[in-house]
Amino acid sequence: MEAVVTLCRQYQDDDIYNMDETGLFWRQAPSSGLSTTEGPGVKKDKSRISLVVCSNASGTDKVPLWVIGHAKSPRAFRNINIQAMAVVWRYNTKAWMNGVIMKEWLDVFYRRIGQRSVLLLMDNFSGHTTGLELSPPPINVKVQMLPKNATSVYQPLDQGIIQNLKVYYKKQWLRFIVDELDSDRNPYRAITLLHTLRWLTQAWNHDVQRHTIYACFQKSTVLPRPQLQLPLEVPDITPLFDIV
Repeated sequence: MEAVVTLCRQYQDDDIYNMDETGLFWRQAPSSGLSTTEGPGVKKDKSRISLVVCSNASGTDKVPLWVIGHAKSPRAFRNINIQAMAVVWRYNTKAWMNGVIMKEWLDVFYRRIGQRSVLLLMDNFSGHTTGLELSPPPINVKVQMLPKNATSVYQPLDQGIIQNLKVYYKKQWLRFIVDELDSDRNPYRAITLLHTLRWLTQAWNHDVQRHTIYACFQKSTVLPRPQLQLPLEVPDITPLFDIV
């Protein structure tokens, strides 16, 4: 990891990026609540999508989320121009990153970067390496793989950024549940992937703060820590959910 830290010191915070994927059980019910009386449980829904998350260390460039699902065009997307939303939808049978989608993501990332000299940190997941083989980085983009079996410690996105994104998503999902129950409707039948994309976009573009991203990059040791630590703000609602 010392070699990675040394490499990062050659770049400005604006030019150090980290990219990773995470699964999201987008329709899963809260696992606990505030009621003092026992009630019937709700079976955990296993509907899952994958999120592709990427940001620079300063938090000034949060790359639009990519969401990977099972269906090419879910029913909820009918008559909806997904391309007009600040999110990209892709699909495959496993709803997970593969070499083909990774190649496409890299091509878009390279165009976004333009002529800037940047560093992209990733783990050595096979889909990443296959994508890099299909779309090698231009000379101004340095791709650095993080140490094996250590991404949970050294990957900035895993130090609270992804969790922060999911917490804000769950907050909107909880609000939706309450509103639907107040209207005598079943929220678990009413929610659609369109709701999910909108909530994720709101959470990523507006709720996840720059100082939170910066603090997570510091916590990962990729960036040097100042004497005065920036607070990592995560709303205190995580006990209501299983964050996956």
